[in-house]
Amino acid sequence: MPEPLIEINGISKSFKGPEGILPTLREINMSIEKGSFVSIIGPSGCGKSTLFNIICGLITPDTGSVVIEGKNVTGQRGVVSYMPQKDLLFPWRTIIDNVVIGSLIEGRPVEESKKRARELFGVFGLEGFENSYPATLSGGMRQRAALMRTVLCEKPIMLLDESFGGLDAMTRRNMQAWLLNIWERFQRSVLFITHDIEEALYLSDKVYVLTERPAEVGLELVVDLPRPRVVTSPEFVEYKKKLLAALE
Repeated sequence: MPEPLIEINGISKSFKGPEGILPTLREINMSIEKGSFVSIIGPSGCGKSTLFNIICGLITPDTGSVVIEGKNVTGQRGVVSYMPQKDLLFPWRTIIDNVVIGSLIEGRPVEESKKRARELFGVFGLEGFENSYPATLSGGMRQRAALMRTVLCEKPIMLLDESFGGLDAMTRRNMQAWLLNIWERFQRSVLFITHDIEEALYLSDKVYVLTERPAEVGLELVVDLPRPRVVTSPEFVEYKKKLLAALE
């Protein structure tokens, strides 16, 4: 078995609320291998985004550690790239100026960053929209721009938090197939939050199911199906039944 790129070891987290301490995560253990696509599903509000914020170093866990390539990076920022639920494109900046923001924050020269970005506009289906503003793009195009910004950060792992949740069903299905092509092309490891069981199975090598808060890992399911996957196949349906049972 390949060595894990990232290990989540015994992560627990509680918050102070109006009625006292609110346990959110309890002893979360996960392992993401290099180049793999891993999804996390679970009830709304169970702490999935909190876990992402801990991995990103935005929140410090009460106990546990985040280890990337053998190094403890708990509480450190800038070690992963993170695409939140909303595209968060700045409306006053052109698309090319939006997608290079992460590179500029990391201190890369402006022209070098833009040159790299221009090479990817065709890959991301945005050729000709370099100087457009976010308001002129469809929802799917805005999400592709947000993902390009994430890819341009050039981190070994990308965290994608419910990236397609706000899209209509047809656009979402097209974006899923497109995301797999991007993942295969750039060979990044992906940790993906979704509420959609079919989406998790269609995309992932492995799916973690979190329980109600305080969230624990209720199931770790390796998805051993060839791609492209057919959501109506008997094998796919059997995997779906296992996830549904774990969520009950």
